[in-house]
Amino acid sequence: MFDMELARVAEARVRDISYVKPDTAPELLALFNEAYIVVARYCAQLEYEYQRANSQLERRSAVVLLDEVPAKINEKGLGNTRSPLGSEDIRNAFIQKDEEYQQILESIASLKATKELMYMKLKAFDMAYTSIKKILGEQLSRYAPTLNGGPISSETPVGKEESSVDEPVAPPIQRSVGGWSKPKH
Repeated sequence: MFDMELARVAEARVRDISYVKPDTAPELLALFNEAYIVVARYCAQLEYEYQRANSQLERRSAVVLLDEVPAKINEKGLGNTRSPLGSEDIRNAFIQKDEEYQQILESIASLKATKELMYMKLKAFDMAYTSIKKILGEQLSRYAPTLNGGPISSETPVGKEESSVDEPVAPPIQRSVGGWSKPKH
C-alpha cells in the first residue's frame, strides 16, 4: 500500500545523529525532511481511509438495524408490545453478530494501529531533524571563527567580534539550592 523504503532508510540513519558534523548535516537534514514529508502524506491518506471506514461502519449498522434486525427479532420472539424491536442490548447483539460489520470493525482497528505507527514515525523524524539543528547550532557557536579568529558566542552581536579568545563560550552552569536548575532547551 505504501512505499516505506525512504522511511526505513531514514530510520536507519537516526543513529548517525550521534556523530553529525557541519559537513554531514545537510544530507541528514534533507533525508529526515524528505522522510517526514512522505510519511505525512501517508498519514493524511490513512486518516481519509479511517474516516471512510467509520462511515461505512455506521451505514452497515443502519442496514442491520433497519433491514435485518426486525425480522430476526420477530423470528426469535424477542420483541414485545412495549418494544417491538427488542431492547437496545438485543439490537446491539445482532449488530455484533453481523459478519460484514465485524470485517469493517477489524479494518478500522488495523487502520488506527497503522495510523498511530505513522504518527510515531513522524515524531521520530521531527525529533531527529530538530536534534541535528540543535547540535549544529551548538557546534557552530563554539567553533565558527569570527573575523579576528576567535569563537562566536551567543552574546556576540552580528558584525562584532569577540574581544578576547580566552572568554568562556557557554555560560556557567547554575545550580539551584535543591539540585540542578531547570534545563533551558
